[in-house]
Amino acid sequence: ETLLISSKCSSKKATTLQTVRMPRSNVLDRVQSFLPQMAHANDELRRKMVTAPAHQFDIENLDSATEKVIEM
Repeated sequence: ETLLISSKCSSKKATTLQTVRMPRSNVLDRVQSFLPQMAHANDELRRKMVTAPAHQFDIENLDSATEKVIEM
């Protein structure tokens, strides 16, 4: 076994680190497809906030119609 990373280089061996290309992850594709959906939802929320009363968007305001609430 060869230690490739060391705080002190005690011996001058001809070892080199190799960089390899990793396969593309689908996480990046999923994020890229999700961001436009999030932007659209934000735009829609902004439009609704112009006309609707502010208490509808207050997450701290619970009305009697709300059945289940998870508090954190």
